[in-house]
Amino acid sequence: MTMQQACEQPTLGLKPITSVDDLNKMRDEWKAKLEKPAEIRVVVGMATCGISAGAVQVFEAFKSELKEHGLDHILLEKVGCIGMCVYEPIVDVFETGKEKVSYIHVNPEKVKQIVEQHLMGGKVCEELTLLQLDKKDDRGEICKRFEDLPFYRKQKRIVLHNCGYINPEDIREYIGVEGYQALAKVLTTMTPEETIELISASKLRGRGGAGFPTGMKWKFAARETADQKYVICNADEGDPGAFMDRSVLEGDPHAVLEALAIAGYAIGASQGWIYVRAEYPTAVKRLKLAISEAKALGLLGEKIFGTDFNFDIHIRLGAGAFVCGEETALIASIEGKRGMPRNKPPFPATKGLWGKPSIINNVETLANIPTIIRNGAEWFRTIGTEGSPGTKVFALGGKITNTGLVEVPMGTTLREVIEDIGGGCPGGKKFKAVQTGGPSGGCLTYEALDVPIDFDQLVALGSMMGSGGMIVMDEDNCMVDIARFFLDFTVDESCGQCVPCREGTKRMLETLDKITSGGAKEKDLQDLYDLAQNIKLTSLCALGQTAPNPVLSTMEHFMDEYRAHVIDKTCPSKVCKDLLGYYITEQCRGCTKCSRVCPAKAITGKVKEQHYIDQSLCIHCGACFSTCPFHAIERR
Repeated sequence: MTMQQACEQPTLGLKPITSVDDLNKMRDEWKAKLEKPAEIRVVVGMATCGISAGAVQVFEAFKSELKEHGLDHILLEKVGCIGMCVYEPIVDVFETGKEKVSYIHVNPEKVKQIVEQHLMGGKVCEELTLLQLDKKDDRGEICKRFEDLPFYRKQKRIVLHNCGYINPEDIREYIGVEGYQALAKVLTTMTPEETIELISASKLRGRGGAGFPTGMKWKFAARETADQKYVICNADEGDPGAFMDRSVLEGDPHAVLEALAIAGYAIGASQGWIYVRAEYPTAVKRLKLAISEAKALGLLGEKIFGTDFNFDIHIRLGAGAFVCGEETALIASIEGKRGMPRNKPPFPATKGLWGKPSIINNVETLANIPTIIRNGAEWFRTIGTEGSPGTKVFALGGKITNTGLVEVPMGTTLREVIEDIGGGCPGGKKFKAVQTGGPSGGCLTYEALDVPIDFDQLVALGSMMGSGGMIVMDEDNCMVDIARFFLDFTVDESCGQCVPCREGTKRMLETLDKITSGGAKEKDLQDLYDLAQNIKLTSLCALGQTAPNPVLSTMEHFMDEYRAHVIDKTCPSKVCKDLLGYYITEQCRGCTKCSRVCPAKAITGKVKEQHYIDQSLCIHCGACFSTCPFHAIERR
């Protein structure tokens, strides 16, 4: 039997693990297979980013080529997000004793060349790799290894250390990289109190928002007396541009399951819930498979590792409501009610799911737990800053060269993330701002680039860490339009329960619409600011309390743009179409292409003569601007 055939056999046929010795035996077997494959191990990035770029077709092409050439000894596997989403589909080739080779923008045609030239001929297809782009490190030297690229070298992967390396659909590979060792350790050598003390000593803070100490949350629930308790994984990742939790679930689902079981043991819970949005089909599929695998091996269920600890995990699909990221709204949704926040106290640690003590941690927080248990609290505190130990995963997007998933130590500066790892703004454009924390965060400008990233620093700058979305904007972005975009999202996502959020955010959006359409007066700016402050102070939950942040931060840093919209009736970035005028210059050749695409019939002129735009008819759609082959149309 080949190794590939062994990997395709259903895990359900394996003998259950009933002791630490059983676990260690499987770990040693699969660790050897991962680190020293029979000959070659080929992995295809099959997270959502890779799948949407064509990774399924690439995987099938490899399967077909390997079969055609009789290369049964080569292991072909699916993995999660490799990280550099901008270069998907990505294929990594591992050979014993050789450097990893990463192929980028792979398609079925390139697969044939990789198989014949590299896998059969032994010669790397240099022109298909990232290194052929002559990428340089921060010393200006051409990188010879992928690990030397600033994108990888400046990261430290703790949460993502398995993503892009192991097959998320095979529990044995997770076990081969020390999986379930942390659970075995706490169940067989530690008390629940010692487990909580270790997490508290690590100073791990929640990665889903405000950074509440994880150990403290567990301690609150552990001291409650109840016939049933629950641990909940919040995988309701709703920020625009955020995909950290999804990628972890797609690339390393067992890490979250293991952490939930550890948390259950620590607080005395026998049931765990994962609340994940139905919009994440690949993550849901892999979670369900992982749960069934863990049950089949006895790593979930009754008497885990031969102890008296019983634990099971259930999945609840959410409908994509942003407000369900708030813990009490999430609990209501699991219970089958409308997802709406409630007043606190009582807090979930006292009265949570179905009125029982419950703790809620997000995906990234949980993914840290097994590694902390294995390596110790002191090890974790050596990474990051004093007040914010560890790392943070960011979804880097927007006007950035290297869009992707990155994990850096707390204390890394924004400049290192944006310029070194992200490669800066493409096309030579100037950096303008970065939005951290999604709709709940704020914009940070050039002056903040050298500030170390941690929970407290970002709050002090008027933003927040949030779940980890990081959207970069360049000189072409209109900051008033950016604020309007995020507020429009929040208005749609408000549960409508409290008046400040339900009505106040609508009034703010109406004012921003007036500003971007040229109908606002100077007084509207002060009214917008005052209303934003009142909503922050009076809203029921964090959604409403943070909804004004994008508006307030852009008003603080870019008030000149707001005044240009209101006083001069112009958009300096030429984004707000109602404030733009389109004019045909003397460069016009009279080709008539612009008049043919104008939906308002606002363009007139004879063939081979300069055309004109009737401003009273123009609807500012920009069709003429995009169509003109001679760049004879200006926006001003």
